[in-house]
Amino acid sequence: MCEANKPNQVRGCVSLAIETSGRTGCIAVGTCGEVGDGSGGKLLCVKELPRSRRHNIDLIQKVDEVLGELGVVNSDLKEIYVSTGPGSFTGLRIGITTAKILAMVMGVKLVEVPTLEVVMWNGVTDDLQLEVGDRVAACLNLKRDTVYCAVWEKVNHGGENGAMMRKVVDPELRDIADLVEVAGEKLRVVVGEVLPEGAEATLVERGVKVLSGEEAVGRAAVTWEVGRRLAGEGKYVDGKDLRAAYIREPEAVTLWNMRHGPVK
Repeated sequence: MCEANKPNQVRGCVSLAIETSGRTGCIAVGTCGEVGDGSGGKLLCVKELPRSRRHNIDLIQKVDEVLGELGVVNSDLKEIYVSTGPGSFTGLRIGITTAKILAMVMGVKLVEVPTLEVVMWNGVTDDLQLEVGDRVAACLNLKRDTVYCAVWEKVNHGGENGAMMRKVVDPELRDIADLVEVAGEKLRVVVGEVLPEGAEATLVERGVKVLSGEEAVGRAAVTWEVGRRLAGEGKYVDGKDLRAAYIREPEAVTLWNMRHGPVK
């Protein structure tokens, strides 16, 4: 969706979110809000990227197209929030490289957004009725029986998406048994596009809600929301320090090493 705007109607501080960690990428555009504060911004547009994207130039053209639709001039783009993974190796490379190019050419500020946090917000919705103290786990990067996961706890009823979540367990590769143990009895929701075999049955038996498949993918609108909050906290990064969170080697590399041994 994109709000219809007359040329140059959207002026001032405009921000862009790039979410390319999954199989389908998307971008979001909004206003930045008050300087030094994550509040007050407004989401203007979310656009899905063509599944056939193969090069940075495709993403740059899509960004230019969307900004043009909104009547945004290049000088008004001030911040870029980019999802940094873990996720698709190709998608992350394209998204991060695009952000670096735009930052270098246009002088915009960069914010790296952890994809785990983006995914976690899928588990914080009004219909799930989380109480203060309840916990949500986000899982990515399934390989064999382990996932890269972290745990957040609801600490009050205010903040982003109607709740304020605090990370209480740092990201690490774990199997489901380890995740359940570190999350504790207050674990209420586990979000993961793909989970280890048998994990959902184990979690449901414990009374844990499981969100998987399309309910658990990263969304550009959430990447924008998280990025806007981090920008409000002044958490900008230099382009040279912006990099993907590659937790594991690509499956093709693993298979090669298993068959032929590591390349020396």
